[in-house]
Amino acid sequence: MGMKQRWLSAQKEESDCWIQHEKKLNTPEYLRLKKMFWHKLFAKIFPDKHLRAEQRVLDFGCGPSGVVLEIADQCQLTCLDSLMNEYIEHFPFLKNYYADYQQGQMETFVAAQPFDLVLGFNSLDHVENIPVALHRTLDLLKGDGVAVFTLNCHTVSWVRFVFSKLNIILDPPHPHQYTEKQYQQIIEGNGFHVERAISLDEETRWINEETKGKPEKVSFLRKIRQNMGPQKVFFNFMGLFGYSVYGLPNEKCLFVHRAFYCRKQKSV
Repeated sequence: MGMKQRWLSAQKEESDCWIQHEKKLNTPEYLRLKKMFWHKLFAKIFPDKHLRAEQRVLDFGCGPSGVVLEIADQCQLTCLDSLMNEYIEHFPFLKNYYADYQQGQMETFVAAQPFDLVLGFNSLDHVENIPVALHRTLDLLKGDGVAVFTLNCHTVSWVRFVFSKLNIILDPPHPHQYTEKQYQQIIEGNGFHVERAISLDEETRWINEETKGKPEKVSFLRKIRQNMGPQKVFFNFMGLFGYSVYGLPNEKCLFVHRAFYCRKQKSV
């Protein structure tokens, strides 16, 4: 399967995943918890910085409950997602936040003015072409701007290889599968300097535990796949060797969540 078809398949999986939880996402309690989550992340990633009203911020691959919940009233925010029109339809609370909602891919997005800050929270591994998306980010970012990419990173090289080759079976929503070291190499190989990589394992564990629940809209076949499908079988197999899927620092797990805090590489 080519990358274009793999990406289109991933978009369908992503859409289905959010729609399954439509009722939960539209509750005040979920939105309260997700706002707390974003507040925690911003405090962790930007401990000494505060947004200003005149700053332009782009959140690409934002999903239906992204940073708009936390920073819409703090800056000039643009929210970009290839499924944005669908999110606006199913999650009407988005209309309560002042942001420029745009449907489209990062690889082809055009803006009239550059951005002070570009955010890609758990989205760079969802794009069709990572190098193209990174170079587009460079074009959209001011010279002294900051880009932050957060990503689920494999911890076991052979597992990453298996997921990469069998992605359409084991992890359809994520067309790209890499380790933390590989992601940093890709980011720095496409015009960025990673100033620091920040662990978000504790925050990710917190929001997953606080908001977990069974999907409301699941077809019979999808339910079988979720409970007895290849990914579930694989994770159960790795559990025999003491691996959890996600974990806290120093725990034995298959994935860690990292934020890569980046600036443009300086010209020589």
